[in-house]
Amino acid sequence: MPKVTGYNHVGCLQGGLASVEQNGKWGMIDKNNHIIIPLSYDDILDVSENKIGVKKNNKWGFIDKNNQLIIDFLYDEIHSFHQNMAGVKSNGKWQFIDRTGKPTIYTDYDDIFDFSNNIVQVTQNKKIGWIDKTKGVIIPVEYSLLEYFSQDLILARKDNKFGLIDKNSNIVLPFEYSFIQKLPNGVAKIHQRQPTKYLSYRYGLIDKNGKIVVKPEYKYLSMATDDLFIAKADDNHKGVITKTGEIILPFSYQEIDFLSGGLIRATKDTKFGLFDSQAKPLTPFIYDYLGDFSEGLAVVYNKETRKNGFIDDTGKEVIPLDYDSAGRFRHGLSIVRLNDKYGMINKNNHAIIPIKYKNIERLSENLILLEKVKEDQFFYYDYYLMDNQTNIINKKPYDGIYTPSENSYGMQLKTADRIKVSRDRLYGFVDDFGKLVIPIQYDDAQNFSDGLARVKQNGKWGYIDKTGKVVIPVQYDNAWSFSGGLAKVRQNGKWGFVDKTGKVVIPIQYDYVWSFSEGLAGVKQNGKWGFIDKTGKVVIPVQYDYVWVFINGKAKVSLNGETFYIDTTGKRIN
Repeated sequence: MPKVTGYNHVGCLQGGLASVEQNGKWGMIDKNNHIIIPLSYDDILDVSENKIGVKKNNKWGFIDKNNQLIIDFLYDEIHSFHQNMAGVKSNGKWQFIDRTGKPTIYTDYDDIFDFSNNIVQVTQNKKIGWIDKTKGVIIPVEYSLLEYFSQDLILARKDNKFGLIDKNSNIVLPFEYSFIQKLPNGVAKIHQRQPTKYLSYRYGLIDKNGKIVVKPEYKYLSMATDDLFIAKADDNHKGVITKTGEIILPFSYQEIDFLSGGLIRATKDTKFGLFDSQAKPLTPFIYDYLGDFSEGLAVVYNKETRKNGFIDDTGKEVIPLDYDSAGRFRHGLSIVRLNDKYGMINKNNHAIIPIKYKNIERLSENLILLEKVKEDQFFYYDYYLMDNQTNIINKKPYDGIYTPSENSYGMQLKTADRIKVSRDRLYGFVDDFGKLVIPIQYDDAQNFSDGLARVKQNGKWGYIDKTGKVVIPVQYDNAWSFSGGLAKVRQNGKWGFVDKTGKVVIPIQYDYVWSFSEGLAGVKQNGKWGFIDKTGKVVIPVQYDYVWVFINGKAKVSLNGETFYIDTTGKRIN
């Protein structure tokens, strides 16, 4: 058998054969790259039920795996065979044919979809219906949506309203809902628009049989657990109901949240309280704040005393409300503040780190920053790094540690794998565990961007990678951080761009440049401004007195005392 290489397209193996294309012609090969179907067709479908749809002279037909024509080239479009039938289109209408090419009784549709479980979806005049292979039309072509709701029921939309029908098209749930949303706990949420001039809805629940188990009477209904929902009544108070509609927490609360372990947090008259998963009260409504639980404890706050403490998951106050601020527990410790001093306590309220420091904050899951006033130098500080066991990592203090953390008290921490540190006016980097991985030797350094950090030494700038290797020589008078694979640099009073290998990709010839925004960068030359693309090509002439960066496809420019906007082609748009 012949073999051919250099195909423009090779499909996946289906039925032992894969489609291939070369010079605009299609055929099929086997797994050994032997040509089984000659490359003589204008298009081809994958093998399905041992039949292959092929196109020749703008018409489609079917061949077998021996390249024998079994259904003539009669059709404008076709679908592959499924369950011994194939959809074919001729004269703008779809019908089905059997394995011999004989038309079935199902004809004259605008579009059809392949058979699945003996049922096919058809469309006509932008409406859809279902046809059974043996029974004929089972769902009339009069709906805009049909999909299975359960084994026996179909979710349907008609005249922009949702309802449920059975497989014989009998209505099970009337078409009077704006939406029906299936939920993962065996029920569905029904949305019913209210007859008011304002857009307003009420929500309820139906079971898998389409029976209404919670009437659509709530302004808000949100699944909290497999069995429980938070609901809001017309007076805007919230409560908790089961998926069968039983009220387990009355509608008396402004807000309700479900916490870890099934605990329920609620607010009443601006005060917080706590319930267990059975809605049994665990605390009175006496707190002005009750946080999320972390490691079994939650922060509570009293506005009158302005003090914070902790409760456990039974509602018991296990750490008194004595602190000016308190962070959630992580690795058995909480950062607390008292009289403008910081320390760390354990769950027994013992100060593991004395409350005497200027600041303590978590830099990452693995690293804690400790800031201490220098001896006899009130306005200067020593910085230490600690691990989660409160071991000091750097015995000799740093003069500065520079990294953003999203929250000083350890919530939603942002891990930085390289953290800039300084000592004696020189800079280096530690890793996420506080180990010094890039020596403190640079006159200046910026945080990593696109995997590289710009560093300054002896008045010049260059770039290092995360191992500390100099990947772009320290030779530029100024340099900016990388973004999108490029960084702007200045040398001998002129600006250009380098890539991450250090190659100058845009010549260092401009008086000034903006960083790239939406693929374009403003450049200044001989007192005038224009725009270049990332290849360095001038795409908007250097003719303006001043330009700003592109935002949402337009940039503000100034010319001859007039300020206006241009698009990315340079065309004025106002």
